[in-house]
Amino acid sequence: YRYNIVVAAGACVGLAIQILLPLLALAVSGWARGGAIVLYGAVAGLYGASRRVTRVPSLYVLVFPLAASLFLFAHLRSVGLALFRGGVIWRGTLYRLKDLRAYAGSLW
Repeated sequence: YRYNIVVAAGACVGLAIQILLPLLALAVSGWARGGAIVLYGAVAGLYGASRRVTRVPSLYVLVFPLAASLFLFAHLRSVGLALFRGGVIWRGTLYRLKDLRAYAGSLW
């Protein structure tokens, strides 16, 4: 995200929507439930298509919302710690956000 808080926040919101909307859609009836079933079918298909390489079974789609939620938590924690500390600590060294942004290059 080039250490850009707006882009990181947008990614968090997008991931939260991808997690919550299908789960909410499963709870209601009608076309929304059908859309959620199609979405989870597509995710299962992706697991199936990449199974040779990843050796991850298609049934992992059942824990996909939990895994995505854990990823969202890790992402939010990482962004929060970087903002709180004013940088990223890696191997005991603090790399300041100002310096990281300067070397990250442009977003586009």
